[in-house]
Amino acid sequence: MISEYLSARQIFSSYQKFVFTILTFIQFIGILDFIVLSSPGVQLIKALYIITSQFGLVVSANPNCASISGLLAGDFADCFNSKIKAWKESGLILF
Repeated sequence: MISEYLSARQIFSSYQKFVFTILTFIQFIGILDFIVLSSPGVQLIKALYIITSQFGLVVSANPNCASISGLLAGDFADCFNSKIKAWKESGLILF
């Protein structure tokens, strides 16, 4: 009975599903980028002739830039659709 109700009622439009999918991939790429950068840390420290605190700055700059761009993109996207603001406030968009 519930499945019939949910199948008969379209909760999100195809455009909203597309936007949510794109935002999910952006989050995944951000996490993957952090893992790729921090994993070969010892080799990068030796190749770039830097100390560990400098490498920590390099690794932490990536999520900081991603969060700033996410906040700016969220404010930009908010002027087009109020549902994005609701997603952002509910925590589904973690920018």
